[in-house]
Amino acid sequence: MKASFFLLVGITQLALAQQQASHPKPEKVTLLRVEASSLGYRQEVRVTADSLIVDEQVHSEPAQHTRYARALTAEEHDNLLAPFNRVYLSSLKSSYEGSNAPSDAMTFELFIQKGEKTKNVRIYMYKLLPMYTFSTRLNLLLPPRYHIGYNKQFTY
Repeated sequence: MKASFFLLVGITQLALAQQQASHPKPEKVTLLRVEASSLGYRQEVRVTADSLIVDEQVHSEPAQHTRYARALTAEEHDNLLAPFNRVYLSSLKSSYEGSNAPSDAMTFELFIQKGEKTKNVRIYMYKLLPMYTFSTRLNLLLPPRYHIGYNKQFTY
């Protein structure tokens, strides 16, 4: 009886190990770039291995180009990118658009790199959960002037 129990446990563990091997976890993000733009305004956020950089520009006033940069701790970096680290790039569509989207709202372009793989994603008036979670966490790390506008106001 004990032998068959241990045999069953061993077979179950082997089956779980094989299942996990056939479905590896998604790779971690190595670079994330988010570009927000609307009617003459552009903001670019880059998250690298150790830093957070924000470039902002009002097209009608070239002198209005500003930059904010800060170092990220490993904990901040991991927490910030966790929503995208849980996602397979292949599961993301190239474009998301809300059905009630006006024509002059903020557009968000994502460039996500995981090792050698990359994905470009366009979001327009749509709440994509990994982006929403990322932007909420990002805004906690930024001065209010540089907050990214991906929030309930811009998502339907």
